[in-house]
Amino acid sequence: MKDLAYRAVPVVTVLPAPSVSLAGVIARLASDNKPYWCDGTQWVDLSASGGGSLSSASAALAADVSLTTSNQWYDGPGVSLAAGTWLVAATITQVRAATTAETIYGRISTGTVHYASTQMYHASVNGTGVTLSLNALITLAATTSIKCQCATSAGNTNSRMKAALTANGSGNNATMITALKVG
Repeated sequence: MKDLAYRAVPVVTVLPAPSVSLAGVIARLASDNKPYWCDGTQWVDLSASGGGSLSSASAALAADVSLTTSNQWYDGPGVSLAAGTWLVAATITQVRAATTAETIYGRISTGTVHYASTQMYHASVNGTGVTLSLNALITLAATTSIKCQCATSAGNTNSRMKAALTANGSGNNATMITALKVG
């Protein structure tokens, strides 16, 4: 799943049998009006209390990063996550002030282990940007640093991973990573 757009959680009368293909799915059960998350083997009641509190971590890019070298991965924001299962989401915003067509690549990674990746073609139009959205369900055995990374097929000083939007910005939140501990 790479789409981070807000969506209504589906309401079901019966939770389907858990399966690997449903791992990561969230549904609301009509009979008790509670949200449930499928981990691939069972449905977990997200409203359950007494099992501890939710843990989360997030980070945003503090300053623009120039993507000067083609096909080189550049680090975006990262978070340190304790052992457990985490739902990690990342958004990477890239803007270019040149008229060279390029492909933009993004991934959620430790730098050596890669959990999600995507790409998008960026047409030869000056001053345009693209946004990449990534999600991964990650199980960690020990505390690990996870980050989002960006690369371009046509590196130059005009290609940048953006901290803030170029117009109508609302702070440094155009490129960020967020993690929610789910198990």
